[in-house]
Amino acid sequence: MNTELQIVIVGAGGVAESFIASLVTKGCTPHAIVSPTVGHAEALSARYCPTSQVFHSLEEIPTDADIYLLAVPDRVVQEVAQTMPTTQGVWMHTAASVSLETLTQYHYSSAVFYPLNTFSKGRPLPMECVPLFYEGASSEAMEQVMRLAHLLGMQGREAPLSMRRALHLSAVFACNFVNHQWAVAAQMLERANLPVEVLYPLMQETLHKAIALGAQEGQTGPARRGDVETMQAHQMLLEEYPEEWRELYAITSLSIQKLYQ
Repeated sequence: MNTELQIVIVGAGGVAESFIASLVTKGCTPHAIVSPTVGHAEALSARYCPTSQVFHSLEEIPTDADIYLLAVPDRVVQEVAQTMPTTQGVWMHTAASVSLETLTQYHYSSAVFYPLNTFSKGRPLPMECVPLFYEGASSEAMEQVMRLAHLLGMQGREAPLSMRRALHLSAVFACNFVNHQWAVAAQMLERANLPVEVLYPLMQETLHKAIALGAQEGQTGPARRGDVETMQAHQMLLEEYPEEWRELYAITSLSIQKLYQ
């Protein structure tokens, strides 16, 4: 059992859950979990680590831990950092688009520990399968980054803010936008009284082909082959749907066409 690292998890969402689940799997029980929604923190503790302390206020947390992992949304990292008590150890946030200086202005020995994936509550990911991008402000911070990465089995590389922002932007296109279009497709099928499951083989092959051939090489469809007649027919069908879906179809088709000019 790994009992060396004392880790306080700040947050109780999907990212925090994946870290907690993986830490416990690796034999390291979080020292404490803190969340203003104390019920969420208690639920995580009950599911993964009943011996972890649970707090609803940062003022109550232990101040002698090795690592304080701020697994919170990008928009609240600054607020959490401002509210953190004076502690020992290293503070780390997990947000791609937030600078390291957001932490160092309050606690110099800080780091960024950004896992590149999509995280949802109730669906923890094994962190050894997640690419890691990190940055540290001190030798102590970098040492703890390496210790945590090694414990979790994560492979990573150093990445300054500019690189992390590029990664996050590309991830929005690769994940969030693609998922949204799947959601739109599912609603279209629902209106046609068809089950979304009929798309699953197509969705799987699209992903597999993008990985095997490269997305640009694997592109198919009417926009790719310049089939104006089919695209016009689709636009007529889309008159029955929300205006933003028609706009989405048009701008995506145009983007595809321009890519292959």
